[in-house]
Amino acid sequence: MEISQESETAATLAAENRVIPRGLLVVENDTGKAKLGVGAPYNDTAYWSPAGSSGGAVDSVNGQIGTVVLDADDVGAAATSHTHSAGQVTGLATVATSGSYDDLADTPTLGTAAAADTGDFAATSHSHAAGDVTSGTLAIARIPTGTTGSTVALGNHTHSGMVTGQNGVTGLWQGTETEYGAIAEPDPNVVYIVLPDA
Repeated sequence: MEISQESETAATLAAENRVIPRGLLVVENDTGKAKLGVGAPYNDTAYWSPAGSSGGAVDSVNGQIGTVVLDADDVGAAATSHTHSAGQVTGLATVATSGSYDDLADTPTLGTAAAADTGDFAATSHSHAAGDVTSGTLAIARIPTGTTGSTVALGNHTHSGMVTGQNGVTGLWQGTETEYGAIAEPDPNVVYIVLPDA
């Protein structure tokens, strides 16, 4: 902390009675008394020191002469940059030093849920058998297609070697004599298989 100096008559300084900031040395130029500011009003005489023998000049400050530079330790103050432990700070909530959720105030009321094992849930990556699928449409790539007994035929499939018509025959019908008799005009291109009435 650097010391600066001001001087004025004792009467003027007493009338103003202003607060003298730290580091300001005020000298009564008519009495030789000096006061080192500590943030107290000027008329607080507890901080006055008697005049030096030099007729008003300051002989020393805090045991130092010449250009005086005081640090925090010299005046019993804390450094500009300093720290405190939690125990040195008063007025803190308990949670500030405990770090415990239980020491928080106004916490929300949480509901309860039944405990569950990891086996109660499917893994993020899992699979199902085809028999487990009960809805939706399977992708065609998942269906075995073909012409064997264990596959299914595609909707746009064709047959080879199958008789689709012979001598103009376009259809095949089967029914009883009564049902056949009810046909007003049989189709000459349809083969009719007539069974006896029961």
